[in-house]
Amino acid sequence: MRQLSFPQMKTRKICSGGWGGGDRSCAARCCSKKHASTGFANWPKKRFGIQNYCAFSAEGRSKEVFLSLRALALLRQQGIPFHYTFGNHGPDGPACKSLAKSLGLEECVTFIDELTGDGYLKLLVESDVFLFPSLRDNSPLTLVEAMAAECLAIVLKTGGPGETVRPDCGVVLEPSTPAKTISEIASALSWAWKHPAEAAVLAEAAVDRVRNGFLSSRITDVLSEAYAAGTNR
Repeated sequence: MRQLSFPQMKTRKICSGGWGGGDRSCAARCCSKKHASTGFANWPKKRFGIQNYCAFSAEGRSKEVFLSLRALALLRQQGIPFHYTFGNHGPDGPACKSLAKSLGLEECVTFIDELTGDGYLKLLVESDVFLFPSLRDNSPLTLVEAMAAECLAIVLKTGGPGETVRPDCGVVLEPSTPAKTISEIASALSWAWKHPAEAAVLAEAAVDRVRNGFLSSRITDVLSEAYAAGTNR
């Protein structure tokens, strides 16, 4: 594990998701930033931190984003600085922007209409937290890419996200009432702020989780091993 430094930061960056980058090599490219042999050694390192949050969404995801924004409002009440970037929000954008304004979050939330390619990867690499309280996703590619980019993933224990993220490589919250879920998201973000070293360990473990379980080369190996076992070869 590489040595980490934990400088004092004035703001934190958060991202959240639901929209996939569209390029299944993204996870491999993000994973590679920690290893010179793979060509991404010059990508910026994590600042932990845990102050930069990011998110991506697709049509119909406004409920999850509303949960995130209300949790961020609680975080701000605690005096914890952060910046939250919400990309590819689609038709739900106006409602999300309106809620952010009503909660007084305009200065610490950025909405990006469209983000693809290297801009998408750059945001993941520069973000510390991937905030993804999805209620109904199956296999969210963006979540895997965020984990590969060494983001601390915060998810609900439902569907694909609850299977993808484990307690030893991210934060998995039990789904509950909206009010309790909002409170628990805020508590998770507050914990990450107060315990950057522990959060960094989880984020690094997420990279290993992707490398060992989700890259196409590993999937091929697993299928080959299963076939060999099934045919007694």
